[in-house]
Amino acid sequence: MFLCEKCGKKFKLKEDWERHVSKHSNEPQKKKYKIRSKHILVFAALFIAGFAITFLMRPPVQTAKSAEDLYLDEPFPFGREFIHWHATPFVYICGEKREIPAPQGDSHMGFPDVHTHSDKLIHIESVVSSRRQIILKRFFDGIGIKFSSSEIWDKKNGDLCSNNTGTVKMLVNGADNMEFGNYIPRDGDRIEIRFG
Repeated sequence: MFLCEKCGKKFKLKEDWERHVSKHSNEPQKKKYKIRSKHILVFAALFIAGFAITFLMRPPVQTAKSAEDLYLDEPFPFGREFIHWHATPFVYICGEKREIPAPQGDSHMGFPDVHTHSDKLIHIESVVSSRRQIILKRFFDGIGIKFSSSEIWDKKNGDLCSNNTGTVKMLVNGADNMEFGNYIPRDGDRIEIRFG
């Protein structure tokens, strides 16, 4: 009995076996590739480099700014001119006047460009480059008071005032103003913020 080592076929006669084996030797040889550790390392390095280029080196996705943010980031209308303005703030919570905090002596409370002194006025003293720099909310942030269209100090829209639901309202020089924290105080303004 004769056996072909390549395909495992059995032959009784030697001549048949020899013919069969010669057919195998005339077939083109297929190359066998061995996966070696260096191939794995090259593939891994290419994969890591591709990942790094695709995800780590791309610029961060920037979210679209709201119309309000675009407005606040615009240059201030007076350009890069130094201004020195004073406005008078009043806060009334449930009909009672709340005193604006003030520092002792000649120091200031708040930011260098928008702050208060012992006179409790809003001082805007700076070269102003954008609206955001001197908005009313920034003044209140600097003196540690929460302020927005929905809250003032420790009161939020919907809280009770003398058994009535209260809301934040703002008047500038006696007229309703809906800008709230985004309002830019002007020299001589009288700003009233009321909750009730």
